[in-house]
Amino acid sequence: MKVHILFEPRDLWIGVYWDRQRGIYLCIIPCFPIHITFTRAS
Repeated sequence: MKVHILFEPRDLWIGVYWDRQRGIYLCIIPCFPIHITFTRAS
């Protein structure tokens, strides 16, 4: 699992967005989404 805090000025929303291929985006503060990706162990 990897967690990144991004700065994206286009993201003015608050909430959770789930994308099967890219992971989960959690936006508590507008413009600063937290991107969570899940990786499989080899």
